[in-house]
Amino acid sequence: MKNKTLLISIIFTIIAIINAAVFLTLGLLKIVPADALSYALAFIIIPVIWIPFFAEKILKFKFNLAVLIFYEVFICLGILGGSGWELYSYDFYYDKIIHTASGVLFALIFYNLFANYNKEYNKLFWIFVITFSFSMMIGGFWEICEFTSDAIMDGNAQKYAGFSERAALMDTMGDIICDFVGSIIGAAIAVILHKNKSPNKKDSNVKTKQTKKESV
Repeated sequence: MKNKTLLISIIFTIIAIINAAVFLTLGLLKIVPADALSYALAFIIIPVIWIPFFAEKILKFKFNLAVLIFYEVFICLGILGGSGWELYSYDFYYDKIIHTASGVLFALIFYNLFANYNKEYNKLFWIFVITFSFSMMIGGFWEICEFTSDAIMDGNAQKYAGFSERAALMDTMGDIICDFVGSIIGAAIAVILHKNKSPNKKDSNVKTKQTKKESV
C-alpha cells in the first residue's frame, strides 16, 4: 500500500476496536472498574487515530513514518492505557513518562510540519527554539485544560485533592517539568534531523561555481 498513513491508521483503528470490545466486556462483567467516561474514551480514540491521515490531506504534506508511529502509540498509551484502563491512577511514573513522551512527540510533529514548508531554512538555533516553544505551549495548554475541567466538573485531574500548600502543586509542576525535558529532547532531535537533511554548504558552493563556469 502506497499510503502508509492510511495503513497505519487502519491498523491502530483495529487495535482500538479490539480494546473497546475487551474493555466493554470486562466492564459489564464488573471485572474492571468502568464509568461512562471510560466507555466513551474507548471510542473517542478512533477519530483521534485518524487525525494524521486527514491532516495530510488538508495541509498537503507527509508525516515522517517514525513520527506517525510514535503518535499512534502515544495516543493508545495515553488515552487507552492512561485514561481508559486508569493506569494514571495506579502508577505515578506512568503519567510522567507520558508527559515526557508528549514533549518529544509535539516537538517532532511541529518540526515535521516546519520542514515540509521550509526546506531551505538552515538556522539550527531557531529551529531548536521554535520546536521547543511549540511543544511547551501544548504542554501548558494541556495543564490549563486539566485545571479548567477540575474547576467545572469538580474533578481531580491535577491530583490536588487531599493535599495542601506546596504538596498540592507537585503533580502539575512534575508534569510541566516532564514536558520541559521532553521538549528539549524533541527539539534536539529535530536539530539533528535537520542538520543531517540539510545540503552540505561546500557541496552547494562547488555546484554554484560549476554552473557559473558552464554558463560562461
